[in-house]
Amino acid sequence: MKILNRLRPFALSIPMLLAIHATVFAEASPTNGLLTVEVQGLKTTHGKIIVNVFRKADDLFGKPYLQREAVITQSTATLEFPDLPFASYVVFAYHDENNNGTLDHNWLHMPKEPMGYSHDWHFGLFTGMPTFETTKFEFSRETSTVAITVK
Repeated sequence: MKILNRLRPFALSIPMLLAIHATVFAEASPTNGLLTVEVQGLKTTHGKIIVNVFRKADDLFGKPYLQREAVITQSTATLEFPDLPFASYVVFAYHDENNNGTLDHNWLHMPKEPMGYSHDWHFGLFTGMPTFETTKFEFSRETSTVAITVK
């Protein structure tokens, strides 16, 4: 009996220790990750690929939250955005064929260089302009790669 009385405080503290342990591990789960963007449909190796990442608060036609560019060596290109917080984003990619750093437009103000958005959004007769809601995707541990086809 004396042994049980001595062990009682220790036995009562085990559930509390387990609860603290669970809380620490729940808080330690990552909130950031590596976003991989696979750009497909590149027809030439001239110029470079430019990928922009936008948050909900960003202007899709203004300065992006993040931007990466890469030299094109084949019909696909992969760019990475490390340590990105898990959230909703829009990814916009374009093939800067003449390497001038901007998306060129024709006289009707339509994009002249191949481009594409996340959520497989593309310009069409009835699509209107892209919005955050029509082009967003959820970046998470489960969804860490986005494929963009430029057209």
